[in-house]
Amino acid sequence: MGARSAFSTAPLKELCLSHRLVQRTSSGTAFSSRTVTPKPLLKWGRPKTLSLCVAKLSTNSPNTSKLWEHKMDAELLHSYRAGKLMLFVGAGVSANLSLPTWSELTAHIALELGYDPKIFSTYGTPLALAEYYKRKKGTLGPLLSWMDREWHKPTTDISTSEIHRLITLGRFSRIYTTNYDRWLEMAHDKFEVPFDKIANVADLVSATEGQRQIVKLHGDFDDGNSIVLDETSYFHRLNYDSPLDIKLSNDVLGNSVLFIGYSVSDINIRLLFYRLTEMWGRSVLPSARPKSYVFTNRPNPVTQEVLGQWGIEMIVSEEDDPKKALTAFLQELVS
Repeated sequence: MGARSAFSTAPLKELCLSHRLVQRTSSGTAFSSRTVTPKPLLKWGRPKTLSLCVAKLSTNSPNTSKLWEHKMDAELLHSYRAGKLMLFVGAGVSANLSLPTWSELTAHIALELGYDPKIFSTYGTPLALAEYYKRKKGTLGPLLSWMDREWHKPTTDISTSEIHRLITLGRFSRIYTTNYDRWLEMAHDKFEVPFDKIANVADLVSATEGQRQIVKLHGDFDDGNSIVLDETSYFHRLNYDSPLDIKLSNDVLGNSVLFIGYSVSDINIRLLFYRLTEMWGRSVLPSARPKSYVFTNRPNPVTQEVLGQWGIEMIVSEEDDPKKALTAFLQELVS
C-alpha cells in the first residue's frame, strides 16, 4: 500500500480543520453543522515533510483541497540540534528486524507448559502468562535463554537496518529502550559510535562522562535479574524508585523525548509523565517544560488527547507501512 492522502476517500474520515468538522464520504465532501476546535495534529507525509493538520478546503471540488504545510516542528528540530532530544525506542524498532513477537513468546510458553497456544493466550496478559511460567518452572532462566537465542539469530544483519543506522548516527545524547535485545548496541559497534550501556546501578557508576548512553529500562539479556518480564517484576517497577527510574525522571526534566516504535501504552511511562505534569503544574514557570513527542503511523484521537495533557504531542505519518514511515521520518530529522 502507498502513502495515505490526508484527503482519503475512506468513508466518514474526519479531516482536521481549524473551524469545521469535515467528513469524507464516497460521494464527496460533506460539512457538518457542528463547529469544533480540535488541537493541532502533527502530520507527516512524504514528500510533504512535516505538516500541521490545518486545512483550507474549497467547497467547489474535492480536487481543489489544499493543506497549509509546515516543515518539521521547529521545537523538535531545535531540541535535536541542541543535543536536548532523548530517544525512546520501543518494540516497533526491533520488529523491523523480524524478531519474535509477544504472541510468539506466549505461544512458546504455552508449549513449554503443555498448553494449546491459542487457548493459553486467553488466560491472561503476557505478563501474567510469564508469571505463571515462573511459578511452574521456579525460574525464568530457560525462557530467557530461549528468548536470547531467538532474538539474536546469526542470520540477522544489522547493517541492513536503515532505522538502526539512522538512530546510531543521530544526535541523541541518551537512548532509552524497553527492548531486551542487543541490536541497538550492535548497531553502534557496527557503525563505530561509542556508547555506554546502562542496565543496572553498577553501569551508572562506570558510565563515561559525555558519552552516549543506551539505557535498558526493562533489562538486558546480559543480566537476567534486570529483565522486567513477569507481573511481579513489573509491579515492582510501579514503585518508581529503582536507580534507572530515578535517572529517567532526572533526564526528562531537562530534555525533550521522542518515542519511536512505541505506543506509550506502558503504564510506567504514562505514570512518569503524569507525575512530571503534576510537578510542572506546581512550578512557577510551567511553560518552561520541554515538549515531548511520539511518532506513529496510526492516528488515535484518544491517545492524542490523553498524552497531550501530559506534554506529549503525536506526530502521525500518512504512510501505511510502519517501517517506511519511521525510516522517512528519521531521515528527515537526522539529515
